[in-house]
Amino acid sequence: MPICWTKPDGSVRLMQLSPKFLADQALPGETTAETVARLAPLEQAKNPDLADATFTLVTTANTPAERANRHKWRLRNGRVEVDAAVPDPPDPKQALLDAIEGATNLAQLKAALRSLVSAR
Repeated sequence: MPICWTKPDGSVRLMQLSPKFLADQALPGETTAETVARLAPLEQAKNPDLADATFTLVTTANTPAERANRHKWRLRNGRVEVDAAVPDPPDPKQALLDAIEGATNLAQLKAALRSLVSAR
């Protein structure tokens, strides 16, 4: 049973606890969902990037199989879905590409190319 962490910006992160870990941590008479819900705050305390997140338990069937668009995942009505309205992140080299394209003289072009060489 995955834990869906929803961050303040609406993005989500999924966490799956291993079945063996859950079996070892389960209290007598406790369901898997109850064990996961009890352990979620402990896992949150170990992960600083989840400090402001809230958790929701979801079923594996309600999570995307494809992970390529994780940055677009959003929780809607108990399902983790890909939100096509979320933009793709910019290319990490976009600032350099813009500097090269925007160069209007040789000195600007040289500066842009120097930053390219020093970035390696």
